[in-house]
Order: sequence, then C-alpha cells, then structure tokens
Amino acid sequence: MSTVSAADRHSRALLTGYFLGLGAIMAVWSVRMPAVQQAAHLGTAGLALVLLAAAVGMVAGLQLGGRYARPARLPALLTSGSIALTGCLVLVGQGESLSALLLAALAFGVAHGVLDVAANTAAVRCQNAFGRPIMSGLHAAYSLGALAGAALAALTAHAPHSTLFTATGALMAGVAVVAVPVTRSLSGADRPAMRAGTGKLPLLPSPGKLWLLAALAAASLLGEGAAADWAAVHLHTLGAPTAASATAFALFSAAMAAGRLTGDRLTAAFGAPTVVRAGALLATAGLTLGVIENSTPLALTGWAVFGLGLSTTVPSLITAAGAGGAKAVATVTATGYLGLLAGPALIGALASATTLSTALLLPALSESRRNFAQPLSLWTWSKVVRRIAVQAGVERFSTHTTRHLCLTDLARMGWEVHAIATFAGHQHTDSTMRYIHLSGRDLAERFARGMEHIHAQRVALLSAGAEGAGGPR
Repeated sequence: MSTVSAADRHSRALLTGYFLGLGAIMAVWSVRMPAVQQAAHLGTAGLALVLLAAAVGMVAGLQLGGRYARPARLPALLTSGSIALTGCLVLVGQGESLSALLLAALAFGVAHGVLDVAANTAAVRCQNAFGRPIMSGLHAAYSLGALAGAALAALTAHAPHSTLFTATGALMAGVAVVAVPVTRSLSGADRPAMRAGTGKLPLLPSPGKLWLLAALAAASLLGEGAAADWAAVHLHTLGAPTAASATAFALFSAAMAAGRLTGDRLTAAFGAPTVVRAGALLATAGLTLGVIENSTPLALTGWAVFGLGLSTTVPSLITAAGAGGAKAVATVTATGYLGLLAGPALIGALASATTLSTALLLPALSESRRNFAQPLSLWTWSKVVRRIAVQAGVERFSTHTTRHLCLTDLARMGWEVHAIATFAGHQHTDSTMRYIHLSGRDLAERFARGMEHIHAQRVALLSAGAEGAGGPR
C-alpha cells in the first residue's frame, strides 16, 4: 500500500476547492441564463449566439492553457484563471445588449478554458502521486460546487442576476487570492505516470481505442453541456417558475455528485465498461422521460436521472486515457469539449427550427424504429449530426469533421506532424497533412514568431561582434 505524503494530501484538498469553485461559478452562469436572456431581450437564436461565443472563447482558452500548462506554471494559471473567470462573470451580469454579452461571454470562455486545463492537469499529477484513482472524487467536488451554485441561484431568484453575479465573482476572486500561498505548493516535481496495475487502471493499446474514448467523451460532455445551458431554459418553456427552473440543474448536479462520490467503488466492483454502459442506458431513459412529457415534475425527475447516468463516464474515460500518458489525456479532454462546446449551440440552432424539447431529445434517440430509445450508436450519431447540419445550413459538416478539427488543434498547439501522424494512426505524413487546416492567420503568426527569433539571433551576433572589435567607433 503506497504512502501518501502530507504535501500530496494538501494538494488534493486544494484542488478539491478549485473544482468546487469552478462548479459553483458555472452553475450560477447556467441557472440564471434565462434572466440574462430576458435582460438583453434575446430570443432563442440570440441566446444560442451568446453560448456559441462562450464556446469559441473556451476553445481559445483550452489552446492557451494547453500551451502553458507546465508544472511550474500551474499555480499562476490557477490563480489568474480564477480571477479572470470571476471578473468575466461580473461583466456578463452587467450586459444588457447582444454585443456586450457576446464580448463578455467570449472572455468568460477564454478564462474558463485556461482554468479548466490547469485544474485537470494538476489533478492528473495529484492522482499520479496518490497511485490510485481519485479523479472521480475531484469531479464529484465540481458537481457539489455546481449543486451549491444552483441552490444559491434558486434561493436568490427574486434578486437581480447582476447582483448575484457580482457577489459571487467578488467572493470567489477573494478566495483565490487568499489561497495563493498554498497554490504555490503545486509547482513541485513531475510525478511518474501510474502503472497499468496500480489502481486497476487499463492500458491504452492502440490509437483506435483512444479515438473511441474521445468520441465517448464528446457524447457524454454534450449531455452535460445540454443540461448546463438548457435545463433551466427547458423548464422555463414548460411554464415553470424561476425557482423551479433553477431546481432542474440543481437536481442534475446533485445526482451527478452522488454518482461520482461512489464512482471509484463501483468501477472497482464491476469494471469501468459495465459502469459506463449502465450509465448510458440510465441517461437515455432519464433524458427521454424529461423531455417527452410537458410536465414539470417529470422533467425535474428526468434531468436528475440523466445526471446520475452521466456521472461516472468522464472520470472513467480520463482514467482510461491516463494509461497512455499526458498527450492521451489531453486528446480525450479536447475532443470531449467539442461535444460540450458545440452541442448546446447546435441544440439552440435546432430549437429555433423546431422546438427545444425536440432538439434535446434527438441526440439520445435512434432514427430507426427498430432501435428506438436504445443507446446511441456511432452510425446513429453520424446520421443525427448530418441531419442537424443540413437543417442548420452547414451541409459539409459531419462527424468526420471533428477528426479534422482535433488534428488541426494539435497542430496549433505545437505538435510536430510526425507526432500527429502517429497519434492519428497514419502510416505517412501525407495523409496527416490532408487533415490539418491552418488559416492564413495561423501561418502569419508562426512566420512572425520565427522572424522575431531570427532577428533576435542576428542582433545578438552583431552585438557580440561589436564588443569583440572594441565596441562601436
């Protein structure tokens, strides 16, 4: 039995606090979204644009955080990301027009992405130090924070959302500043990766299985994104009062927290595949129950069952990817966020063309009568994405597009083409180059950085030559 040092236990406690705070902030943002929508006089399409701006900002934040998330920089990223996120929450609360909300949501997404990468990277290092899985417990802290934030938003439903956003932002920023001395202790030496037999973590033998883990993460996080951004709006469309609308996400978070608190024990008893499959069936049943009937009690029950079903999926997937190293974890996480970020925006676009209940139901159900209400298959998911893309006027978008996006993002993060080819399972880099689509701005930025480096070298050489010759005359 491995011995865990006091420093490692303190790091785990600190990270638990960060996950709690991040969950609370995201819950406050999500639950009071109807009030933000009403204050700015936005329709469903306008709200979808605001959510899309936050998604775009988070993509940029994930890239920025992934580039600088080194062990020595983690304390600075955690502190700066927390303060920036709370400040942007205050700006969202003050927004009264679509343009102001788009800018605030964009900045909010960037800060969220940076903080998320820093927290999960630190969590992986802490888990390695413990020598056994603790990821489910840390994600449970996020769910408990979301529950607390949702409860706070429900209790203060009578108060202006701007007041709640300002108070929450000030409190969280103050806690982050006070915790700076403790946060600096996270900048220690790298921890060795856990062996396959330690904590019963599975190996990752092939790139194909890594892509499967990534696809499952995208599907799972799409469901979490739908609950975070649309659960309260869904209850609002059913005529539920503001407090009841806020309760939907609170129940979702409570059920997810309960599942994650027992996630490690369930995985040890029955195995990760069994737990994930059972959760998928439960989530499908819950989502179907929640949106197929125009009943507030059934909708609340459905969102709770949906959260319980999804609770152990992401921690299990991150744990499975962890056997393949940090790059495998980053790949599964980044691909998963495609579902988290794109899903709510696609649901909003589809809701504009149909109804919100229909948009929420389609991703969970098969289009085939033979497989109606069965767990989502890859073929069914491809057809659903294709159908939504055609209705949204983006005919060229498909599930295969996400593969292009992932490899392009890896190139933007600085991966060498040979490393990307190995990760993608390509025998030749010519195949890999067909998947990488760097824009003119990307190329211009790389060229500018290269020329700046060359210029600095030349200046250094000329200065050294001048000093050797006795200095300028």
